[in-house]
Formats: sequence, structure tokens, C-alpha cells
Amino acid sequence: MWVLYKRKHLAHFEVHTDNHLENWFGHFKNIAKPSMSMRERIAAIVGCDKRTENDYLDRCNRVDRNVNRNYDSEIAELQFTNHFVAGHIENQYIKAVAKVKSFLYDTTTFGSVVVSDITSSHTVLLDSYDCTCSFANTMKLLCQHANAYLKTINSKRCIPLTRIHRRCVCLSIFPYQ
Repeated sequence: MWVLYKRKHLAHFEVHTDNHLENWFGHFKNIAKPSMSMRERIAAIVGCDKRTENDYLDRCNRVDRNVNRNYDSEIAELQFTNHFVAGHIENQYIKAVAKVKSFLYDTTTFGSVVVSDITSSHTVLLDSYDCTCSFANTMKLLCQHANAYLKTINSKRCIPLTRIHRRCVCLSIFPYQ
């Protein structure tokens, strides 16, 4: 009894093996029914084991890459960048999606577009998607104005990966080349 008491106060022994087994059998009880044949139960065990293995491999592959499952396909592609860059681009992307209808786009000048709203206007260069806003100038990342323009023209990629600097990419997640 005193061992469990001592374990409770150690951070890495707070959850011990018995709880993991009880948890697994709890999941298995939800899958296997008393009316199932032996073949169906074995298939259920193998299926449960395969799902658990896939979840484990997925968690191992995503070490140092926390990705929100509610992301759309554009933001999910930022999983190969570091969390600092992904967080800033995510904030700009969310702002762009929210304001895409309220921005006015003037494409009268060749090679650039003027994105303006009620309070300000910014020029976005179409070849590199550089913008005159303070975020794009200081962070050297894609801003909400360029994102909003790319959304309006229905670009295949709303976040051009060429705008993310090489130093911000986690190359360790790519397989050996």
C-alpha cells in the first residue's frame, strides 16, 4: 500500500501499467460482444491492436509537430515548419479568411495588387507575394493581405511554400534523400 502512495507523488509513476491494461480491456469490451463467434472476436482483437499500433506510430511520427486536427488542408501543410512560424502564419491565415470579402483588390498596376480595407491599404507584389505591411516586412513571412488575395483568385495553394524561409523548415521529418 505504501508503494502506491509513494508512486502517486512521483511524476513518471503516476499512471502505472495496471491502468494501461484496464484501459485496453475497457476499449476491447466496447468492441467485443457476447454474441460474437470466436472468429469475430479474434478479428476484433486484431483490428483493435492494429488501430492502437497506427495511433502509436502516428504519435511517434508527429514528435515535435503538434498539428490541430481542425486545420484545413492549407494550414495542415505547415506541419513541417517550426511551431513559431506555423503559429504566426496560422494567425495571418485566419485573419485573411475572415476578411477576404471585406478587402478591396486593385490590380491596375502591373505585377502588384493593392489590397485595402477601411483603415489602410497595402501593396502585394505578385511574383514574390511580398507586402508593404509591417508583419511582412518584419517577419519576412506571408501576411494576411497576400493570403486574402490568393484566396480570391482561387489559387491552388493559398500559402506558397516559397515564402517560408529555409531556416524555418524542419528537415528532420523528411525521409533520407
